[in-house]
Amino acid sequence: MSASNIVENFAVTSICFSPDGERLATAGYSTTELNIWQLGQNPQKIATLDLADTQNPVNSISWSQNYLSAIANTAQEIFIFDQQFNKVKTLTKGISREILVNQFNHNGRELLVATRRPLNQSLKKQGLTAVPDMVIYTTPNWNSQAFESGFHIFGASWLSDLVVVAGNDRANEHQFSVVVFNPATGQQHKISLGAPADEARLAVLEDKHKIGVTFKVNNDSDGTFESHFYVLHYNKDTGNFQVLHSATLTSPDQFVNVAFTSEYTILDTYINGQSKAESLDALGNMQHEQTFQYPTT
Repeated sequence: MSASNIVENFAVTSICFSPDGERLATAGYSTTELNIWQLGQNPQKIATLDLADTQNPVNSISWSQNYLSAIANTAQEIFIFDQQFNKVKTLTKGISREILVNQFNHNGRELLVATRRPLNQSLKKQGLTAVPDMVIYTTPNWNSQAFESGFHIFGASWLSDLVVVAGNDRANEHQFSVVVFNPATGQQHKISLGAPADEARLAVLEDKHKIGVTFKVNNDSDGTFESHFYVLHYNKDTGNFQVLHSATLTSPDQFVNVAFTSEYTILDTYINGQSKAESLDALGNMQHEQTFQYPTT
């Protein structure tokens, strides 16, 4: 596969490939536009979607076989476009807080939306503790169903027909935890991984039921923090979690992101102005390493 470059005139904060991998959507700071590129040896911009309804830059994009969804920073609405890039829907039902997650499932029939704070404040004022903070929309009618995670959510994602949530567990002294739940039955399984987090990332490799999480815990007593990462395997039949890899890093300036390819777990560690990318095989052995130095100004 040959490499090609795309140059934008804004700081890119969100990208998303089309399901066939032939197009790329880009968005970023200082613009409310979303660009669509046809990929190849010489990428061509084929559409620009102007979200005139918002003054905030787009910070999340999701692409299914039939739709493209986008949300803007601090916005409480989701813009839906068809495959000809016509805006066909603006979703707002059940949403009254900033959207954190916007993701279609593997077959594009359902759209997962999650917020870090409760969606329906009127329920909370009535003294009800189960306040929905996730909504699943079903295409093509965009009917919605709301759920309450019980978490201060940092990340959420599909795992086939299940939903994975990572965050601080309000029912367990705000321990940082991962829960997998079935929207159809309400059944859920949970694993606690450590002290309450101040920041976290979540990645999922659906076909192998792998879950990667990284989270940062501040030590208020001495002003330092620890970065933790875990790679978990979830057994859909038993509901059990298996820890495949884990590590704890201590430094005044570092954090770890995690991602998956079909063969490797990718760790991106930021330490003292440098980004170090590492690939781990199925046994947790490092196979590749590359360091990038951030420019200083």
